[in-house]
Amino acid sequence: MCIRPACPLHAHRLSACIALASLCMASSDPSRAQTCTVPAAITANTSYVFDTCQGESSLAFVCGALPLAGPAAVVLLDMHYPLGSVLVRSLDAGFEPYAFVLHADCDGSAPCSAGTPASPGAGGTIDLPALDSGRYYLVIAATQGTPGAPCGLVQVYAAVTPEQDDLLQEGLFRADIAPLWEP
Repeated sequence: MCIRPACPLHAHRLSACIALASLCMASSDPSRAQTCTVPAAITANTSYVFDTCQGESSLAFVCGALPLAGPAAVVLLDMHYPLGSVLVRSLDAGFEPYAFVLHADCDGSAPCSAGTPASPGAGGTIDLPALDSGRYYLVIAATQGTPGAPCGLVQVYAAVTPEQDDLLQEGLFRADIAPLWEP
């Protein structure tokens, strides 16, 4: 049996909480597995605002063991070649969410590949080159034990430089193309 971590999620403890939650994932109760409805898709270099109060309510946990305090905004990040970064910022002074990047599946037991606090003002940034190619889900929500409101408005901005965008548009880094050295 795995005991959920009782981590107050401050910036310096977030990675430790994710690591501890990931250890618990293997023995997680199958009733925790939820599936997201259709996630929002975003375009690079465009600012989006999501209201997590109107968001996904089927996720009760993320990273296998971190309980959410309210509904979540869920954004699809389909990355053939991860470039750039994603900035997530709370637009409500009393709402202090976290942004989690789930790999491959949008459910509470999916492993977290990255995470950042998304506080009002500065927000948080997730660098995408640290991730492997593939499908990811950006889940933005308050976790239980986080002070403030359980939901609110967030801004999401996926930043890609013009050089990175040119490579992506030309299709040089498509996941379905085998390298020349493979038969």
